[in-house]
Amino acid sequence: MARATEERRSALTTRIIAARDALAKRLSTLNQDREREAARLKRLAIALDQARALARQALATLSNRREEAKAMLAQKPAILAAIEQAKTMSEAETGMRQALDTAQAKHQAREQRSEALAMLRTKAEGLGPQAGDAALRAAGLKQRFGLSEVVPRSGTDLQPRCQLLADAREAQCWRTPV
Repeated sequence: MARATEERRSALTTRIIAARDALAKRLSTLNQDREREAARLKRLAIALDQARALARQALATLSNRREEAKAMLAQKPAILAAIEQAKTMSEAETGMRQALDTAQAKHQAREQRSEALAMLRTKAEGLGPQAGDAALRAAGLKQRFGLSEVVPRSGTDLQPRCQLLADAREAQCWRTPV
C-alpha cells in the first residue's frame, strides 16, 4: 500500500506539476494576451484621442465657416446695394461715354470750322490791300465818270462855259513856270 500510495502520490505529483506547468503556461499566455490587449487598448485610446481632436478641429472649422456664412448673409443687403450701384454706375458710365463722344465730335467740328475761319481770315487779310486798290480804282473811275458828265467834250459849244475848265485854266495861270 505504501508503494501504491507512493505511486499514486508520484502520479498525482506529476499531474500536479504538469497541471502547474500547464497553468503557468496558460497564465503566461494570458499575461501576454492581457499585455497585447492593454497595448491594443492603449493604441485605440490614442487613436480615439486623435479622432476626438480631429473632430474638434472639424467642428471648430465648421463653426467658423458657419459664422462666416452668417456674416456674409448679414451683409447681403449691402452686397445687393453694391451690385445695384455697380449697374447704375455702368449705365451712368455708358451715358457719360456717349456724352463725351458727342462733345468730342462737336469739338472736332468746331476745330474744323475754326481752321476754315482762320483760312478765310488769312484770305481776307490778303484781299484787304487788293480791295483797297480796287476801291481806289473804283473811286477814280467814279470820279472820271462823274467828270464826264460835268466836262463837255472837246469841240462842243459848251466847252467855253464849263466851270471845271475855267478853274483849271485859272490854276494854270497861278502856277509858277519851272
